[in-house]
Amino acid sequence: MKIQNQIINKLKKKIKVADEIARSKSVDIIESEIVQLEYVFSILAFGSFIGIPSPPMQITLDLLPVSEDSIQLLINRINASNEPLSELASVFRID
Repeated sequence: MKIQNQIINKLKKKIKVADEIARSKSVDIIESEIVQLEYVFSILAFGSFIGIPSPPMQITLDLLPVSEDSIQLLINRINASNEPLSELASVFRID
């Protein structure tokens, strides 16, 4: 009985650690998906700045004051566009 309880306790601890790791990875993946969605929004709203058809200019100009983060995201994407594999590797923590 005592050995069985020890084995069960060890299994519970290992399962708990595995659960924490899975939760941590899922949060990282969700955060990267949020960044991707913000990027898509930025492209849709401010595509005219990079030559992609977008909404009428009046709508873009109305969104401009509240979209500083989106524009900064576009600038960061342009800087990271030369190394897309490194960005993907940082999301999935490939060593």
